[in-house]
Amino acid sequence: MEDLKQKVQTFQQTRPPVCTLKNTPTRIKSQLESNGYITILPMKNRPLVDVCLHWPPIFDPDGYYYHRHDFFELAYVYRGSCINLMPESRLHMKQGDLILFNPNITHAIGTLSENDCVINIIIQKDIFKQTILSMQKSNDMMSGFLINYICDNQKMMDYIYFPCSPAYSVDPYINNLLDELTIQRPYYESMVQSSLIALITVLMCIYDTTHQQKGQQLMSNLITYINSNLTTVSLGELSEKFHYSESYISRKIHEYTGKSFSKILQESKLELVKRYLETSSTSMENIAHLIGYTDASYLHHVFKKQYGVSPSEYRKIVQANHSFQNLSV
Repeated sequence: MEDLKQKVQTFQQTRPPVCTLKNTPTRIKSQLESNGYITILPMKNRPLVDVCLHWPPIFDPDGYYYHRHDFFELAYVYRGSCINLMPESRLHMKQGDLILFNPNITHAIGTLSENDCVINIIIQKDIFKQTILSMQKSNDMMSGFLINYICDNQKMMDYIYFPCSPAYSVDPYINNLLDELTIQRPYYESMVQSSLIALITVLMCIYDTTHQQKGQQLMSNLITYINSNLTTVSLGELSEKFHYSESYISRKIHEYTGKSFSKILQESKLELVKRYLETSSTSMENIAHLIGYTDASYLHHVFKKQYGVSPSEYRKIVQANHSFQNLSV
C-alpha cells in the first residue's frame, strides 16, 4: 500500500484548498491583536469532506497561532507527534492518537519536525450531522458531541481525544476514504458517507475500550479505598480524593457492581464483622464501635438480614467448626 502521507499529498494536488486564511501579515496581526486567534474563512463550493496534512508552525517556527473554523476537524498522528493547544490546556499527541474538534473551537495544532505526519480530515457540518444521525442508537458518544455543538455548549465538550489503540488501526479506513474522494465514482458522496461511518465506528470502539479500562481501574481504586477507610469513608470523601463528582462516582459504582455505594460499604463492613467474630472474643458493642456503627442492635439486625444468622450464632458456628477441625487433626 502506498504510504498514507504520500497518498494525502497526491490527493491534495488534485483538489483546491477547502479554506483560506487572509494571510497577509497585516490581516494576521490585526486578528491576533483584536481576537487572540485567526479565523479560517470557508471558500465557496467546498467539498463535504477533505483531507490534508498539518505542518510545523507556518508563521513563526517558535510559536503556534490559535485559529478557529466552522467545520469539524479530525486530526490523526500517522507518524511522530504533534502539539495541540487550547486556551486553557495543552495536549502532546503521539503516533496513533486522534482528536476530533467541534466547530468554532479556538485551538492550535502543529507537528514538531518535518518527519512528523499529522493527517487532518475536514468534515463539513452537514455531512457530519447526516452521518451521525444515520448511525441511530449506536452513536451515543458522537451524538452527544453533535448535540453539544448544536446547543453551543462549548465548555462541556470542545473535543474528543482518542489515544492510540493497539487493537484498532484507522489507517485502512482513512485510506478507503481517500480512495472514494479521489476516484469519485458514481454516487461517491454516499460512498464517502459510508467510509465516514466505518471510521467513526472504529473511533467509538477505541473510545469505549479506553474508557472501559479507565473505568475498571477507577473502580478498583474506589473499592480499595473504601475497604481501607470503612469507618470514615463517604461519597464526599471519594469525590475529593478521586476528583469526580459524587453523582458520577455513585453512578459508576452501580454500573460496575449493580449495587449502591451504601450497599457496598455495608457489605464491606459486615465482612469485617465476620472476621472479628471469627478471630476474637470482643463484644458486639465494641465491634460496632470499631467499624463505625453507633448502634450495636442495628448492626445485629443488618448482620442477621445479610447472613441469615445472628452474630452470636455465627460465632458459635465458627467456634464449633474450629473445635471439630482440631479434633479431626
